[in-house]
Amino acid sequence: MNEDVQDFDPQDCSALQVEILIDESWIDRFLAERQIAIPIDEKTHLTNLRINLAGGLLNVQADITEKEGSSVELSVRPWWDASNQVLNIEDLNINTKSKNILVKSAGWFTQHFLNSRLDKKIEEKANGLFKTQIEKIKAGPVNFPIPKAGNAQVSVKEITVNELIFVDHAIRVKATIDGYWKLNLMISE
Repeated sequence: MNEDVQDFDPQDCSALQVEILIDESWIDRFLAERQIAIPIDEKTHLTNLRINLAGGLLNVQADITEKEGSSVELSVRPWWDASNQVLNIEDLNINTKSKNILVKSAGWFTQHFLNSRLDKKIEEKANGLFKTQIEKIKAGPVNFPIPKAGNAQVSVKEITVNELIFVDHAIRVKATIDGYWKLNLMISE
C-alpha cells in the first residue's frame, strides 16, 4: 500500500463519487496486454479472450490453447455483489468450435456436467484481476494530466464499487474513492 496514504489521518481523506464507463474495446485491449489465461483443468487453458457486452450478458470468445484451431464461446449473466465487492455469474452457456472430436465431446461434457466448476473458475479469475488492479491503484499515487494546466494526483486509501452494470458494449461503474488529492497547476508547453 502507498506509504503516503497510510500516514494520512482518515479525516485528511475525502470521498469522491465517480461514474466510469468502460468500453468493451478497452477491456479487450486490457485482456490482450495481460495475456490472461483461464485454467479449465491442469492441461487446458482458455486464452486470447475477447468480449461482447449486450443485453446484460457477457459473451466471451476464447481459444483453447492446447487444442489448435479450437475455440469456445461463453455466455454468462454477471452481477455485482456490492456488500462483498465480488463479481458473480449466472446462466453459464458454453459452445465449442473445433474439428477435433475429443474437443467437441469435452464441450458437451463441460456444458452438461462442469458448468458450476467452470463458472467458479471464471469468477475467481475476474475477482483476482479486480483485486490486483485495486491494489495497483492503492500503491499509487495516481496522476491525471490536466491539458495545458498541470496535473491532479490522488493517493487512494480505499475504493468501493457501489454499482457495476453491464450495458450494451460497455460496463458502467459507480464507485466511491477515499483518498488525498493534490493539484499541481503549471504551464506546460
